[in-house]
Amino acid sequence: MERPAALSVLLVEDNPIGRLVAAGFFKALGHAVTTADDGAQGLAAATDKRFDLIVMDIQMPVMDGLEASRAVRALPGEAGRVPIVALTAGTDAEDDAQCRDAGMDDCLHKPLTMDRLRAVLERLFPGRVQVGG
Repeated sequence: MERPAALSVLLVEDNPIGRLVAAGFFKALGHAVTTADDGAQGLAAATDKRFDLIVMDIQMPVMDGLEASRAVRALPGEAGRVPIVALTAGTDAEDDAQCRDAGMDDCLHKPLTMDRLRAVLERLFPGRVQVGG
């Protein structure tokens, strides 16, 4: 069976351990990961390079994930339409609504698990999620 094409993922997470874990999950699924430490770095990366997906922590220094997502949505062309998934410690519907109001397409709740990640990827990119990993 042919492998699904790898996604180019921008992971914006200020916590080094959280960044390492999430990047490891994406890599285990065969995807290429670029990381940024805060929303400002994430916005700069999204401006400089085309990504298939942005995964954005919400609570970060310098520029939080909500502000960064709004700024990405304001970018011209394809750059402003890339799917954005929140990575949040928030657990209620209000947190999810804030993310969607900021232009995010979906929410991943911490702690991140491979099963949750696969489910979101399958919703956003049907047929492009590797079974292994």
